[in-house]
Amino acid sequence: MWITRFASNTLPTVMPIQDIGLGRIEPGTVQLPGGRVHDAHGDDDAPVALPYRITISAEVFGTGSTSLRTNINAIRALTGQRGDLVRKQTPTATERETVTARMEQFEQRRDSDHIQYAPIRLTFLVLSHPWLGTSHTVSTAFNTSGTLSLVCNNGGNAAVEDAVLTVTPHGTAMTGMTIKVSGATDLRWVGTLGTTAALVVDCGAATVTNDGADAYDELTIGADHAQTAWLRLEPGNTTITITRTGAENSSVVSVVYRDGWA
Repeated sequence: MWITRFASNTLPTVMPIQDIGLGRIEPGTVQLPGGRVHDAHGDDDAPVALPYRITISAEVFGTGSTSLRTNINAIRALTGQRGDLVRKQTPTATERETVTARMEQFEQRRDSDHIQYAPIRLTFLVLSHPWLGTSHTVSTAFNTSGTLSLVCNNGGNAAVEDAVLTVTPHGTAMTGMTIKVSGATDLRWVGTLGTTAALVVDCGAATVTNDGADAYDELTIGADHAQTAWLRLEPGNTTITITRTGAENSSVVSVVYRDGWA
């Protein structure tokens, strides 16, 4: 597993040493009298505490002192920038996994015999979790009973909570919808969605738009909702059941998400 790019810039790969582990979890524990402890997360997985640090050591090369200075200055300029930090499972892998990070520190050691190369050390603050891999779009139309089921496969090893659902009605306006995952999600939408509009539910940002306008107040949490996230796609398959009121069977729901990796 190698970190290869940051903010669209290729990172040095000569003599690399990379600290690619995860940060600590957020334990959520409270010490109680009598030597007992309360675990606020209960049976849920504890989240990774953000931010955490990743460090990369490598050597920057140039064909001469001028070229070396140019190459080093290009990396120095990334200090303080925010962008995608990219890793691959192997150096030649085509699949990329990304997190949002900020380059916190640039360190350089220079000796008198360093004419064409210089050792550097980069420190990144990781601001998001999990690492996001392959993107998926799952889309289907309602059946004659006004219900549809979407099976979303998360091919990674960590849950993702930032899926985006888009509903496009056909025929007549849609006036209601429920979004359910058994034992986990129960979302209820009530409003008026015209046939030329789209309802977009961004589960990661916790936003709802109806034809581009804010519609957060049109979405409520149902009694069967059993988690803090609006929608969590665990590794493997998650079946989302959606029931509509109004509109025609040809109305379509799509879910866009990426695989999650620890």
